[in-house]
This record gives sequence, C-alpha cells and structure tokens, in this order.
Amino acid sequence: MPALQLTAAESRLLELLRRQRALTASEAARLLALSVPTVTAQLRSLVNAGLVRADSYAESSGGRRPLRYTFQPRAALAVGVAVWPGTLQVLTCDLDLVTLHSCSFALPAPLSAQRLRRAVAHGVERELAWLAQSQSTAAADPIGVGVSLPGVVDTERGVLVVAPNLFMSDVSLSEFGLPLAALFENEANAAALGETYCRPRPRGESLAFVSVSHGVGVGIVFDGRLHHGASWRAGEFGHVAIPGGRRRCNCGRSGCWEQYASQTALLRRVRGRGAARMERFVQALNANSAAADNSLERYLDHFSLGLQNVVSCLDPDEIVIGGAVSAIGERLSEGLRLRLSVAPMVSPAPLIRLSRLGLQASALGAAALHLRRLFE
Repeated sequence: MPALQLTAAESRLLELLRRQRALTASEAARLLALSVPTVTAQLRSLVNAGLVRADSYAESSGGRRPLRYTFQPRAALAVGVAVWPGTLQVLTCDLDLVTLHSCSFALPAPLSAQRLRRAVAHGVERELAWLAQSQSTAAADPIGVGVSLPGVVDTERGVLVVAPNLFMSDVSLSEFGLPLAALFENEANAAALGETYCRPRPRGESLAFVSVSHGVGVGIVFDGRLHHGASWRAGEFGHVAIPGGRRRCNCGRSGCWEQYASQTALLRRVRGRGAARMERFVQALNANSAAADNSLERYLDHFSLGLQNVVSCLDPDEIVIGGAVSAIGERLSEGLRLRLSVAPMVSPAPLIRLSRLGLQASALGAAALHLRRLFE
C-alpha cells in the first residue's frame, strides 16, 4: 500500500472524524473554526484516500441536504509485534486499534539476536500471509509493522541498547529485514502509546503505564507525548531497588522492583510458571482460596512499594496497569489504591486503573506507531 501523505490540516480533520465518527462539512468547519469550502476540500482529499466515506445525508433545516462524512477505520491497517522472553505475539489491527487477527509463537532457546530477527520476520510473514488469504478485512494493506521490545530502545540510532530479560545488548534494529516499513519501541512505551491513542488525554495531563509481565517497565506520557529521557532509559523503574529487596536481578543489580512485582515473581510465590499457571492462580482467587489470597496480598505489598516511587518521581494524573498480571482484574487495582492511600508522601494517590487494551497492549501500541502518523 503506498504511503498515505496527508497535510497537517487533513490530519487534524481526520483526528476529529476519528473521535466524532461522522460529521457534515459545516459541523467540522464549526468545530475546527475553518470555512466550509476549506473543510470541504480537505474532506474530498480524505475521501479520495479512502479514509472517509460520504455515503449518507444529514438532516436539513431547509434547502439541500448536506452530505455526512464517516470515518473508515479499515482504510488502513498495521501489524504489531510484541517480543517477550520465550514468546512472540503478532497481530493486525485497524485505525481504531481493533484486532483483526492475532497469533503467538514460542521463541527459540537459547535466544540470540540472529534468532530473534528470524523469529520476528517469520511472525510478520505469517501475518501477511493470513491477510492475503482473509476475506474479512477491507482492501487495505498494512502501512507498516511496529515492534515492541522489553528493554532500552534507542529509536534514533536504531539499537536495542540492553534487554536484561532477553540477555541481549547492542542489537542493531536495522538488520531485522522486515517486509514492511518497521518502527521499534520499548514495550511499556508502546503500551502507553496505545492507551493514549485510544483515549487521548486533555492537554497538560500525564499518564504512567506500568507494564507487568516477565519484567516491569513504565511508559511515561506527558502532554500527549512519550518521554524517553536523554539516554532512552526513562521509565526503567523495574530496575530501581525497593526497601528490603535482596534478590539478584538479570540486570546485575540486587533488590530490583521487578524481582518482586513481575508476573515471574508472583508465580514464584505460587510455584508455577507460564500463562497457564497464571490462569490457575486467577481461578484460585475467584474460588476464594486462602493460599491464593495470601500470595496476592504479599505480592501487592511489594508492588505498592515500587509504585510509590513512580508516584513520587512522576506525580502522574493517572496510572494504568497492564501486562500479564492485569488478568487478576479489579482486585489488583483496588489493592494498589488501598495501599497508596495510606502511604506517606503519595496520598492522595492518582487514579489507578487497568488497561483497556488487555494483554495486547504492547503489540497494539507498536502498531499505533504507524497509525498515529495519520493523525499528527
């Protein structure tokens, strides 16, 4: 699919239509404080690009009935990839970040940079093959692939600087050789981007997305933009030590938050591994198992210690919890709210909620790296 080239004014109009879903030219002109002829010309351009459809007439107070222009979410697709220790998640989504297809693959062990590149390329090729055979999608081809990685990603130099849980460092991202235009991002940053893409925040507000799976990372959004830091390490709270922490971490330090708040740490408490074990743990919680309840309470105690650091350092308007542990549900967010409400120096606590994107947050956010460019 050729790249969709929009002007800044057309992108602004498309973003308005994405939020409003359908508007007449006069309604859009009023909301954008532009003339009707100017907006009408922009709408024609969006119709020609297939991003908007003029297919119905609005009510009229007199005279000719105006056309109503409708946003077309299937006009552009993107592929999102999330790399996790041991697992590769691949999906295709539309402009609403609605997943059309997804699949997961086991990553080879031991994992090298070359094996990782091959696995990602294979996963993307499999997804493109499904798209080529599927009759359920629109005629649009993917405009690109986004890849999220659990580590420090320098997007300017195109380097995975370090990924402790993949046991990798200094991996060139330009050598992945993917069949689509590729963009790369840290997994927590990607998840934060996906969350704000689906629900743009008011100007000036901030969000911290705490991604908890094999490790813990925090994606930081200030005033609608990701904050990467001078060396792309912003949000690495998972490798900040918590009080009383002594366990050795893959990064080389001891006492890191993720050694006590990750999915791995939780399942270590219940002596289980993998997604199936998490499912069993959630089932035990729902069955009011005393052992599961006790494990969760101790886990939340450690989780809240690191979360206090996030609040003290960032003071965000909202904290979103995502990743594998979000399967626990509201007991997770409620337990954290309770602990922060009585913690010194962090009360009143910011709003804490679970991600709307579920276990696909990082992969969907990776796809949004491409999709968001149509609206900027």
